[in-house]
Amino acid sequence: MTPAGRRLAAAFAAIALILVASWIARRSIESDRRAGMARALTAADAPPGPQPALSLNVNGNRRIEVLPSTPLLFAVSLTNRSDQEVTIGGRLGSWASRVRLTQAETGAALSWSVAPLGRPETIVITANGGGAPGIDVETSGAAVVRSGRVSRMILAASPAAMAGARPGTYVMRAELEQGGLMPWGWRGHLVSAPVTIVVREADRTSNREALEGARSAMSTHYFLAADRPEDARRAALDWSQRDPKNPVPLMLLGDAVAALGRPRAALTIYRAALKVSPRSYEPPALLYDRIAKLSARK
Repeated sequence: MTPAGRRLAAAFAAIALILVASWIARRSIESDRRAGMARALTAADAPPGPQPALSLNVNGNRRIEVLPSTPLLFAVSLTNRSDQEVTIGGRLGSWASRVRLTQAETGAALSWSVAPLGRPETIVITANGGGAPGIDVETSGAAVVRSGRVSRMILAASPAAMAGARPGTYVMRAELEQGGLMPWGWRGHLVSAPVTIVVREADRTSNREALEGARSAMSTHYFLAADRPEDARRAALDWSQRDPKNPVPLMLLGDAVAALGRPRAALTIYRAALKVSPRSYEPPALLYDRIAKLSARK
């Protein structure tokens, strides 16, 4: 090869090296850029800070069978395992106003009207100097949730609302959403695990008696919470007649009678409940407390 040919070959080799180096550099830059974009998207999509959890039960369970006219008490709870506080609700509306119940499959509203029963509350578990933990109750409209705090509310479908309930299976869930009116606060959309309600026809079920007793029991709880003592008295009386060896309906019957302004009759009912209370290592403290309070009012 002539000297000119060698110089030309060297020039081509140098150009090739430059092109290869340039290609490698561009690939490296592009790879870094894509990785940076992925990290940015992941950070943007990830929930900022600790995430609270929303839970739901109905009449104290995840799945129930009821007859028409049985009230439904949906207990909605907010918790947070982190020690970092998350605040939901406040001056622009309570956390309870951000909760709604929907059908799990479609997201549509419930078939029955529901309304808050009582006030939302936050249960605070406090340390007690190494002994048994103490419990405080707050009733603020804002839910400040962190470890050791549970915010809770009840949404209820009344016996009247459930009177026309059609037989079938209904799967419900609770949802809570808080937007970004205050960009430095918590924002997000929470969904609970579903609960299942099976409405039975009274004439077409093999456990009608048990379901009628459960209807009386839940009606008693509903009417007491709704401050309707006469309705609660009738429901508790029916419940106690169906389950005469159970002290709970008698205790709640006494509560209803006491709310009607009849303390002596209530004391008699509480003592009757004591007689049917099963013997155990733990005394019936709830009954003793009620008897002591009414006895002090004499």
